[in-house]
Amino acid sequence: MNRLFCFLAACVLAAALPVTAQSAPAPLTEAQLREALASHPDVLLDVLRDHSEELLDIVREGAVLQRNKAAIATWKKDMEVPKQISTRGHAVRGPASAPVTIVAFSDFTCPYCQKAAKEIQTLMANNPGKVKYVFKAMPLDNTGTAKLASAYFAAAALQSPEKAWALYDLFFAERGMLVQAGPADLLTLASQIGLDAARLEKDAASTKIQDLLEADIAEGERLGVDGTPTFFINDIIVRGAVSQDLFAKALSMALEASGAKARR
Repeated sequence: MNRLFCFLAACVLAAALPVTAQSAPAPLTEAQLREALASHPDVLLDVLRDHSEELLDIVREGAVLQRNKAAIATWKKDMEVPKQISTRGHAVRGPASAPVTIVAFSDFTCPYCQKAAKEIQTLMANNPGKVKYVFKAMPLDNTGTAKLASAYFAAAALQSPEKAWALYDLFFAERGMLVQAGPADLLTLASQIGLDAARLEKDAASTKIQDLLEADIAEGERLGVDGTPTFFINDIIVRGAVSQDLFAKALSMALEASGAKARR
């Protein structure tokens, strides 16, 4: 018996079928509810008018549940197709032995990527030792700050992977500023966490880093990435900034599949 049915049944019992203080109403069946609403159509109008916010919450909750079910069904199909994604040359966050790899195709200037980055940090904190994480550049603007920030992040890893991840966190924390920032602003942020700004600027412009970024973009296109953020959680594809519950479900599915493979 779903929540909407229970809500309507309670409203009908309260408004259309009043009971005495000495008696208690029997639960309504769906058929009885339909009959009551047909006999008292004004009750439905009263419910819609007097309980619009509660009904809207129920409808929204139902829509979320349907989207979640659809996502999980899609992920099950994703797991049937192994994904080949290169992580060579990229900084890795988390233990190398982790059974699940999350690869993000993301953009430092994208608000949805910023939101999802926070969810990924929470996911990793809640699952120590189970996840390693890789950021791949998929800039919305291939010539602006987004690509430059990705180049600086990749170049920072040549100096120190730990400082590269500190820069990653800082870039997302300052996303609003990044949208309007220029190279000097990004280098100032890099200097704040102890990176050599002059070397960073030189390395970011190098063929090595530029080729890495172009390879990320080409790989994303090959994999069908058509928006940011897009995450590959082993073979599962998560599109967009989904809730922590959904990220946790995807991780659980990936861990279960990884364990099944290990037992074979």
